[in-house]
Amino acid sequence: MCFPMRTGETTQFFSQYPTTFLTLDGMKRRLPIAKAPTLLRLCPYRFYSSRAKDAAAPISTPQASPDTNVDSPSVKPRKWGNRALPLSPIMDPVKIEQRNRHRKTKLPPPKNADLTPFQKALVNNPYARALATDIRHCNITDAHLPSFFQIPFEVLPHIDPPHQFYLVPTRLFADVTPNVSYKKTGASNYAQCRQSVLKHVLEEKIHTALINHSQREDMGETKNNKSPRFRQRSGVRWRQDMDEFVLGLLQSAVVRSLKWGLQHPKAGLVTRCDDGAANIESIDGVACFIYRETLKSHSDLEAKIDTYISTAQSLSAKIGRTEMDIRLHNNLDNDHRRRKPPVMSLAASHSPARYSSARYRDRIVPVYSLTDLLGEEKMRDLFKDTAFEDARAFVVKEGNLTTNAQMALLRLQEYMN
Repeated sequence: MCFPMRTGETTQFFSQYPTTFLTLDGMKRRLPIAKAPTLLRLCPYRFYSSRAKDAAAPISTPQASPDTNVDSPSVKPRKWGNRALPLSPIMDPVKIEQRNRHRKTKLPPPKNADLTPFQKALVNNPYARALATDIRHCNITDAHLPSFFQIPFEVLPHIDPPHQFYLVPTRLFADVTPNVSYKKTGASNYAQCRQSVLKHVLEEKIHTALINHSQREDMGETKNNKSPRFRQRSGVRWRQDMDEFVLGLLQSAVVRSLKWGLQHPKAGLVTRCDDGAANIESIDGVACFIYRETLKSHSDLEAKIDTYISTAQSLSAKIGRTEMDIRLHNNLDNDHRRRKPPVMSLAASHSPARYSSARYRDRIVPVYSLTDLLGEEKMRDLFKDTAFEDARAFVVKEGNLTTNAQMALLRLQEYMN
């Protein structure tokens, strides 16, 4: 038990005994360690000066050196030879710059006049533009492909009561419909842009796999939502002719992209070539060759069937030889000699194109058939009242004005494959 002291006596006492006090029996007792920092207010020692100097120490960024990483955090130097401590990520200028780098406003696309020749070639290349689109996941085939090769679906309520929900390819419909702009209404799910995939969805009735968690929340589909209105609207509808509906949209995109070039032959975007794909060497800047007639004759089908049968037979023979090579490679007890592993052939890793093509100078250009892609009715509407109404075939030139037409043809052929 301590005897009471006034303020002046307390200051004098602690100046003599900074860390001890006297009990009634005259014994000195040491203060607990936890209470020692409270004496800083009474002891005029160097704690004040050192703390003030540490608070006033400047914040410095480490200088670039061979031994210093560029992404290393900034450090704050300390006095009395103590090790420097890193700054908090909230105050570190390096971390702040890294965070703000992803929040900057996206720059506008450069003008065509400011592009280099290589950049212009990439912009005018439909295959490069298709591969440059964002990678998306197909919920049906579990494939990760560029969004150009996939169809986005959104969940929208019907305009008529009871406003049931439907899976609609809104973005594709806006792209091929004139005077209609796309406005995002919610989360999107993707399906691979193939007619066989959409037919599989219709046959197996697995269209609900295209609905993600965000779309279910937008629909109000929760465990606790048991209102009569929700039960009336529950479930997502799917068109029974969705594969044909998407096919019609893609065909409309091809007709729309080729219509202007056929109606204005003086623009030089389309050139007539009735001699066939074998005689296009004299035409400059050929991007693709288009026939009006079909490419699916009986002789072609028989030749393709024979080719597929011979390819399958040769492939099975190669697989048998490869299995034997693997067994011999794994059996090292014969001569204890190291053997080379079997290597995949270049013909198998670089397979030929699946679509019709023609040799043009030092490269290969695709060959399309409007009868196979559009059908007779839409093809007649495309050539109606144009200078190419009696043309057998024509070529599409390279350029920025024809890139969309080339991409539309590529996407339609990929869908119908």
